[in-house]
Amino acid sequence: MADQKTQDSGAVTMTKSDLAAIVAAAVSQAVKATNEYVDPIVEVNKTRMKTSMKELRAENERNREYRESLCSHRRDDNSSRVAWIDNWVARTGRVVREGFCQGCEKHFHPEIDPVAYMEMVKVSTGKNTGY
Repeated sequence: MADQKTQDSGAVTMTKSDLAAIVAAAVSQAVKATNEYVDPIVEVNKTRMKTSMKELRAENERNREYRESLCSHRRDDNSSRVAWIDNWVARTGRVVREGFCQGCEKHFHPEIDPVAYMEMVKVSTGKNTGY
């Protein structure tokens, strides 16, 4: 009689692995439901920030190009305003001389713009006699 009562009560027996699978599925569904919710205010802010960052980058690029177009990269005495630095490049195993204009912050590198690089390398800095 006791066995009959247990079967009629609706009790379910399961193994630990069955219980773990059910709990994992429930947690997965709960996390999925939480991740599917999109706050409209957050989405609007993300879109606005992406747009403003693109505009800011474009404006900075325009300003940089404008500064470079106005700069001759030379001082009044016709010496170079470019500060040169020797950098060791491990992947190639050689030293590369790079320059940065102290007026407009233009980067002179032999692989990026070889024509401008060669033009400015020839100009004396007027400060260091070793170069």
